[in-house]
Amino acid sequence: MKVYIHEKADPGVLNAIVQIIKVQKGIKEVSFKNNMILKGNLYQFRPLLVPVMESQANYVTSLAFRSVKFNDVSIIALAGFHSLESLCLQKCRNMTKEHSVMLSAASFRLKFLSLLRNPWSNSITAALIAKAGVNLQQMVLDNVCTETTQAALDHCPNLTILYIEVSVYNYSLITWIGSTKIQQLEVSFGGIFRLSTEDTTKSLQLLGEHLPTSVVYLKLDGLYISNEAFTGFIDNCKAPLSTLIISIDCYHDFEESILTVLDFVSKHKTLKKYGNYDNNRYVQNMSIRELENRGIKILNTYDIKSLSSKVF
Repeated sequence: MKVYIHEKADPGVLNAIVQIIKVQKGIKEVSFKNNMILKGNLYQFRPLLVPVMESQANYVTSLAFRSVKFNDVSIIALAGFHSLESLCLQKCRNMTKEHSVMLSAASFRLKFLSLLRNPWSNSITAALIAKAGVNLQQMVLDNVCTETTQAALDHCPNLTILYIEVSVYNYSLITWIGSTKIQQLEVSFGGIFRLSTEDTTKSLQLLGEHLPTSVVYLKLDGLYISNEAFTGFIDNCKAPLSTLIISIDCYHDFEESILTVLDFVSKHKTLKKYGNYDNNRYVQNMSIRELENRGIKILNTYDIKSLSSKVF
């Protein structure tokens, strides 16, 4: 059974949900969003449901919190989910260092961790990553700094799938990626704040030099670079990519970027799927047709979204 609580609810609705949860057995997946309770003309956070979910502590394997404000009660309850394997925290607030210590002592072992747009300190994010530990296989992260990448390097050796949002040039990120054995990598150059052309170019150059040879799926989103920068990345890339998806904004020549991909195909002979958000507008492009003639599947926008949803 799955429970999704995504709306602001008045006390009557919340109490009804509480009673339903109490009589259930084996709830596996729970998602909270804007967990608020109506009080006068204001919506005031009141985490009634999280403690109630303690009755499902031995069953719940997936928890998602979006736009939720934590407090001591809700954190203590969260630490009690013994079977938890997947945790998503997005746009959440009020997580403290003391809370992260409580979670670090919890018995669950995460396989999936998503941390996006949470306005708390680097040390808290690092503690959550460290808590995930050796079982962690998939991670989504936008707070990329020396502290968080070091936590992943020290505690999460078995990562295979990684999604990163990069909004500032960060050398430690690239070197950390190079030290992993990940198989699938998505990098969004921008996130909330777009990376400058210069910083994107530097990041891409380093990524080409450090990309692990274990990577077979690579998606690069929000690139604002020259053809020379993209060519440099491809020339430096030693990974045996079978799927390559790119989104290059404005500052490039479509034809030249496809020719660069053709060079990669000739050199490595591993590429099976290629996606570019411009593909739909250039279906008759001769270079695209040459890729198809070489057995490369050209991914359209729907294909790209479908692949990304399977990865994350």
